[in-house]
Amino acid sequence: QANDLAGKARRSILSLRRRISTIPDIQRPAWAVEEDSDPIIAAFLVGGWDDSNKVDREVLAAIAGKPYKDLRPRLLKLAKTNDPPIRRIGDRWMVVSHEDVWPLMRDVVSAEHLDRFHKAAVELLAAPDPKYDLDPDQQFAAALYGKVPRGSDDLRAGICASLALIGSDGGQVVSRGQIAGDWVRQIVRDVLAAANLDWRVWASRSSVLGLLAEAAPE
Repeated sequence: QANDLAGKARRSILSLRRRISTIPDIQRPAWAVEEDSDPIIAAFLVGGWDDSNKVDREVLAAIAGKPYKDLRPRLLKLAKTNDPPIRRIGDRWMVVSHEDVWPLMRDVVSAEHLDRFHKAAVELLAAPDPKYDLDPDQQFAAALYGKVPRGSDDLRAGICASLALIGSDGGQVVSRGQIAGDWVRQIVRDVLAAANLDWRVWASRSSVLGLLAEAAPE
């Protein structure tokens, strides 16, 4: 148990605080027991996003199964609680601690959430950065040529961080009998299959390859 607590302390002070607390409201905060869990589940799965990016908003809405205009007020409320699971800085949103949120929410993540996330993650991570359509000496000015990737860097990095955390859950059943590690490995396989067919995908995902390797080390 000491090793487990030490590991939680290294990864997330919030997670450790909940584990050792005897206060019910700390062990399970209000946002973890609310009836409408779609906003926090979608926010956790994407990990981070840019409110000004249309694709980011569409992805979050698709995973939640609700329009973003309906999600945003709830997300703003979550970010203003005394024990917030998400944080907002300007247009940028992020999960405060993946390690803290996942144990509290994994039992209410539905098969539909997972299916929608799988589809969105593969579509984003398997898409090459269009700057590689340009000559190397033009790539630094890709935005001027309208060659910008779908979705923000925050969204792609957040998705990979979530995959890494869920993958580390190993044999935990996530939904419909699916094992967390197996589910994550299938997503990573789908992304790598696309990368093996197009070198641009490898180049485009260079900044998150470490997280993908952590998500599916085998």
